[in-house]
Amino acid sequence: MYHYMGTETFCYEWTDNRDEVLKLAEALADLRRKRLDIVAKGPCEVVICDANLVPQIIGAENFTKYFLPDYEEAVDLMHKHGKLVGSHFDADNTPVMDLIAKTGFDFINAYDIGFSPPVKDARKAWPGKALWLNFPCAWHLLPTEEIVKKTTQLVEEAEPGNGFIIGITETVPADRLLQNFKAIMDGIDEYANRR
Repeated sequence: MYHYMGTETFCYEWTDNRDEVLKLAEALADLRRKRLDIVAKGPCEVVICDANLVPQIIGAENFTKYFLPDYEEAVDLMHKHGKLVGSHFDADNTPVMDLIAKTGFDFINAYDIGFSPPVKDARKAWPGKALWLNFPCAWHLLPTEEIVKKTTQLVEEAEPGNGFIIGITETVPADRLLQNFKAIMDGIDEYANRR
């Protein structure tokens, strides 16, 4: 998508040719509806609907006008078919935290505390939604002991009884892959042993 219309081009087009951008958005929405209908009738149990929204570019007003209705349409369809549904919010979600709370999403995917508010703030903003965290990319460069410590703190802050997953949605340096995954698991174990 970035080859055709990256962030800068989108901003110019939104300013200069909004009607054309909205036609494109509606065509994409029609295509998404067809795909979601197929997914809703399929065997999967968990669905991630849309991804990579940048709230600082979209803004709260456009989020409300153009995204919330589509999200609710997807949520209604997926829930009708007994599926859990969420969306991938890996940018700085500060401008739309309260609006994401209004969605019927069951979970928030790829929440990244490297960009967004701390996990405890997400918990307050989104009660009842599971939090599927992206383990912060920068943390993969830390010493192993620090990864264990930060993971333990992260799990404590997340209140895991409310639905919490630590995921990795970015590339881990190849030379750190196994030791980092073990350190993350050790941090989770350390949290569990404290309880």
